[in-house]
Formats: sequence, structure tokens, C-alpha cells
Amino acid sequence: MKSLTQNKTFAAILAVLLGLAVFVLAVEFIQKANRKNEGPQGAVVTWNDLYEFDYKNNVAPDKLKKIDGTKIRIAGYVVPLSDDYFVLSEFLLVPNAQACIHVPPPPPNLIVHVKLADPLPVEKVFNPAWIEGVLEIKETKSIHGAASFKMDDATLEEYKY
Repeated sequence: MKSLTQNKTFAAILAVLLGLAVFVLAVEFIQKANRKNEGPQGAVVTWNDLYEFDYKNNVAPDKLKKIDGTKIRIAGYVVPLSDDYFVLSEFLLVPNAQACIHVPPPPPNLIVHVKLADPLPVEKVFNPAWIEGVLEIKETKSIHGAASFKMDDATLEEYKY
């Protein structure tokens, strides 16, 4: 009986360590994305910037008010909103691979609802990816949760490490 308890304890510790390792990798990805700005595209916005939005009271800090309605670039992970396995046209963008459709979902200020200008075949969809388009502070809802931000007519390109 003691052996079974030790195995469960070991499994729990291993699960925590694995979760921590994934978290560290996600933070590293976000930090790299925050530092990267490749040329004449929209200004790079970070997940830390979006996190400052108070979605409960619908209050945006000045920095977000300044970029509301402007062209930006943000790196993140794609969570498709349809079961179409051939083409991607609409999705949620989240800051890390673990912030997908698990319960509970990430807070709305860490989700961007994206509609692509041109649908992409799934073989041209990358995770992680750069998304570029006009960012709006506007709440949307989907089966996977609420989003505080939206981007229409966006483009997607591979995020290169």
C-alpha cells in the first residue's frame, strides 16, 4: 500500500515539474516575441500590454487606448474556432500553448478573436505564429470563452525562433 502512495506522490510531483517546465518555455517564447520587431510591419504588442486591460470594468490603460484601432503585430498560439480541418479563417489567439480550450479558459484580456483576411489552408497555419492586423478593444464571445480584443482582416505568418 505504501508503494502505491509513493507512486501517486511521485506522479503528482512529476506532473507539477512538467507543468512548470512548459510554463517556463511559454514565458521564454513571450519574452522573445516581445523583443522581436521585423521591419515595417505594425508595432509589436505584447501579452503584458493586453493583460493590463481591466476587462471586468472595461477600462483600458492609456497605452492600449493609443493602439486601439491601429495596425499591430502580436505573437501567439492559434486555437481554431471551427472543425474545418482544411481551411482556417477564424480563431482565438492566446499567449501560450496551454491557454487553449481547457477549462477554465484564459481571462478575456489574454484572448484575441481573429478573422483572417484570406482563409489559409491548414498546412500554412503555424504555432506559434505572428498575427498582424488592426487591433480593437471589443469583447467577443465564442464557445471557448470571451475575448477582450478582436482583429479582422488579419494575416498570419510563421514565428521563427
